[in-house]
Amino acid sequence: MRAEDSQPDPYLLFTITDSDGEVVRHIKAPAKKGLKRLVWDFRYNTPAPVTGRFTPAPDQLFGSSEVGHLALAGTYNVALFKYEDGVLSPLAGPVSFQTKSLNNATLPAQDQREYLDFCKKISALRKAASAANLVRNELNSRLGHIETALRDMPAPPKELLKKTYDIGRQLQVVGRAFSGDASLARRQFETPPSLNGRINEIEDGMWNTTAAPTETFRENYRIATKQLGQLLTQMKAIAGTIETVEQELELNGAPATPGRWPNWKD
Repeated sequence: MRAEDSQPDPYLLFTITDSDGEVVRHIKAPAKKGLKRLVWDFRYNTPAPVTGRFTPAPDQLFGSSEVGHLALAGTYNVALFKYEDGVLSPLAGPVSFQTKSLNNATLPAQDQREYLDFCKKISALRKAASAANLVRNELNSRLGHIETALRDMPAPPKELLKKTYDIGRQLQVVGRAFSGDASLARRQFETPPSLNGRINEIEDGMWNTTAAPTETFRENYRIATKQLGQLLTQMKAIAGTIETVEQELELNGAPATPGRWPNWKD
């Protein structure tokens, strides 16, 4: 009975690969009997984070779910697998098929390989920036819990309160670099482009076209990659400081905070 209660539902997984054998897309489908039809939208897997993905309402006219960039015309393969009890077993394929361009592009890329490589770079940048954003949110959350624990700590909180204040100011600077200056923006002041803004601009321009990337997109990519590296360095230093504060909380008998291991001895 316990095994039945904890068993995850089995499912089918269709894996599409290109002519080089690289995975283009995984498409999950329920493992049910009967004839089914599955449609690939000729896109790669989405680089969006697994949490907070936008899904529009059925009657919403504008906006779409998170998608990946377009695949080029060419030869692809599809294989069918079954997932059950942690094991992925092959069922059918791979079967080869051809995709063709409609040849209706106004400004088609002269070098399609260069177009695809640039899209893959943007996808990798989006994944890295999204991961950094999630870490930043987690650091903000941990800091908030620390401030609450300090007020219930059976020890003088003065020095730690100052540390958490300084950490909070540092996280605000990082947040503005990621998402822009909300204080100025809501007062109708012009603000410099943020890291997320640059990446979103490139995605909006490249995800629905097969035209070559513009020089503006290339420059945004160069700036964004450098900016992300600097922010990751700052965030790692902030994370180290937060861990030090959490250790002091434990030593001073503060209430539990998420992610903090207890220093317990029998």
